[in-house]
Amino acid sequence: MILIDTSVWVEFFRKKGDSLVKDRLEDLITSREAAITGPVIFEILAGARPEEIGTISEVFAFCEDLEFGPDTWVLAGHLFHALREKGKTVPKSDVLIAALSLESKTPLLCRDRHFDMIREFGDRKLRVELI
Repeated sequence: MILIDTSVWVEFFRKKGDSLVKDRLEDLITSREAAITGPVIFEILAGARPEEIGTISEVFAFCEDLEFGPDTWVLAGHLFHALREKGKTVPKSDVLIAALSLESKTPLLCRDRHFDMIREFGDRKLRVELI
């Protein structure tokens, strides 16, 4: 199972998106190894055109939905605070996605360099695959 970040989905749904990204994600979806989560769903649907919603929903139906539990929210708060203390500015949505990846021990597939800033947190290491 691999948690797919918004940055990868955007490229996947783009008509002239990177073929490497499209192929990699298509393989993950077909093999039922792609995972999504609420913040990613929100970001994709918030930026989608009305005519794209049906297709996006159909694709997401083939993905595992990883949900936030109480411990994940607490981890996200600690992670955001730790990053801010180090002078690192990372969007809250990326911190939430990273916290879920850490908590669920699920690798993260992304195209977003913000996750490089989050690779290590305490005794946990964020497993990131940049594509």
